[in-house]
Amino acid sequence: LVWRNVKQMLTNPNLIAKYAQKWQENTSPLEDQITLLKKQIKGLDEQVERLLTLYTTADISEQVYRTRKSEITDRRDKFVHEINNLENLLATQPKLPLEKL
Repeated sequence: LVWRNVKQMLTNPNLIAKYAQKWQENTSPLEDQITLLKKQIKGLDEQVERLLTLYTTADISEQVYRTRKSEITDRRDKFVHEINNLENLLATQPKLPLEKL
């Protein structure tokens, strides 16, 4: 009884295609990492905005503003570089068309 069900599932091309498509639609760990890095970049951009507000309201000196902004910008640049590397890696990964399954 079990083998008959397994055989039916494996010989049904529509069912196989359905699950193959579902599997391919799932995000990869690389895509998850890219999403996380983009969120971190957004957070850094918000930090720069808050820092600018502090500077324009004279709550911090120009030197402190420039130092902290430089640190944040360096971190942001590293994240952007990492995203570019991950996107290049993702683009080079082969994806099997469903028709070939």
